[in-house]
Amino acid sequence: MKHELQLEAQKRINRAFKAEQRDNNDGTVSEFEMGVANVLNWVADHV
Repeated sequence: MKHELQLEAQKRINRAFKAEQRDNNDGTVSEFEMGVANVLNWVADHV
């Protein structure tokens, strides 16, 4: 379970990075994805 959560968090971080590379990026997508990644990593640490 912990490993799966960490993998999903890494996917979210990758999505945030890709969102930052897009034109007209206002930061909301990457901010959301990083927030989700932080929560997933926190849960993985506490499971």
